[in-house]
Amino acid sequence: MHFIDLPFDILERILCCLDVRDVLVCSSVCKLLQQTINESLPLRYAIALAERGMTDGTDSFASLAERLENLERYELAWRELRWQETLRFDLPAPSRYVYQEDGYLLIVDPAMCTVKVVRLPSPLRGVPQAEHNWSAPPAFLEGDGTVLIDVRLDLVVFLNHQNTAGATGTGVQARTLSTGEIHPLADARATCFIPRSPDSLNQVHRHSDQSMCLRGRHILWGDSAQGRIGYNHINCPRLFDWTNGRDVTPRLNGSVTCALTFLHDGRVIAIVFNATSAAYELWLADPERPGSEGRASVTHMLAALVPPALESARRAVCIRRQSRPAECEVRAVLLRP
Repeated sequence: MHFIDLPFDILERILCCLDVRDVLVCSSVCKLLQQTINESLPLRYAIALAERGMTDGTDSFASLAERLENLERYELAWRELRWQETLRFDLPAPSRYVYQEDGYLLIVDPAMCTVKVVRLPSPLRGVPQAEHNWSAPPAFLEGDGTVLIDVRLDLVVFLNHQNTAGATGTGVQARTLSTGEIHPLADARATCFIPRSPDSLNQVHRHSDQSMCLRGRHILWGDSAQGRIGYNHINCPRLFDWTNGRDVTPRLNGSVTCALTFLHDGRVIAIVFNATSAAYELWLADPERPGSEGRASVTHMLAALVPPALESARRAVCIRRQSRPAECEVRAVLLRP
């Protein structure tokens, strides 16, 4: 129990045991902190975001005061669940290629070979509606594939099954979300290529986006088939650098049987189950620091206490929207440094 959660009578007795000057100092500090928080708009906004488990949006054009007001209205709107406006979009037939990510809607029309990108408006977040139209990469419509989006980098990648020079794998066509031009990360290449792994766990299909996550140069690739085994590990998502087609998944030792994996701020966060010790561990890996095999180096291995609700993680493949572990309500309690 925290100090501030103690009953009044216990707090009163504790303070009575302290030196009067110490109590006065504590009182002065608390009053100063309270006054500072009440008068500081950045502090109030940061606290309001933290209390709601949210982060500041990158597309907000409002002032800090407006954002704080909109945040409170946003929460109230969710609590009251009142629809204030409705948007209508005509979908092509068949509507197989419709994707949504972080406030954006992407629609591929296979008949017209076009792409429509719509930024959904949010008056409460100060985000106006915007629409972009451009030509779809022709190769994407030639086979079964899917689409991944990274709004932060204005990036969208089109993935589809390809055979290149006798090699089977996934073609990656990276485009700028707002213009449809080749994205700078692709280094002027129209198509990149990810070879299929020996166990074929990275085979792309129409619904692969449900078990995948794109963050810049890296694709976290889960397996939609529960219980499949690859490299002697069950349901361990792979990490690929699509710009060079390399598998940069952190090397797992033989005692790890599964991993619940996230991408966050360029780091790999994995909650793994160690079969030898029958305990969970929290691993941090850095894809920008490749090891001897070119894989992401594991920088930290920590003991982790996982809530009982996450026991099902042993059979998890990949959690959708994995950019922030807090969004999935995953909490790891470190037991040792």
